[in-house]
Amino acid sequence: MRFEVFDALCNARGLDQDLKRARALGISHTTLSRIRSGHRSAGGKVIRRAIELLGVPYAALFEERAA
Repeated sequence: MRFEVFDALCNARGLDQDLKRARALGISHTTLSRIRSGHRSAGGKVIRRAIELLGVPYAALFEERAA
């Protein structure tokens, strides 16, 4: 996840803390922290919810991984 973009878009929507961001995504603060640190990948539900919540295309928040 491109967290600099995610954070800026969240901030613009009043989601200025990770606790608020996690709740908006329907996940725990711990899960968001693990995604941030790279210990966990964002799953399909998190990806879909982030795109819907922020109204941006997939490419705005996520990078394609090389096969």
